[in-house]
Amino acid sequence: MGTVSKNIDIYAPLTDEQKEELKRADRMPITFDEDCPELTPEQLSGFTRSSKTFSVDEPKEQR
Repeated sequence: MGTVSKNIDIYAPLTDEQKEELKRADRMPITFDEDCPELTPEQLSGFTRSSKTFSVDEPKEQR
């Protein structure tokens, strides 16, 4: 299976097809390997929020 890329309008409601795709993805196991190892607790603690607030209900202003 190759890479699948799709453009999704984050402000539009999810379609039934998108909901089913998310359900299928949720059931798939996470497979770690040498190219993508599981993160250690120390690595995970280094993540920070890039934004204090985020809401898909409030679209960003277009420039």
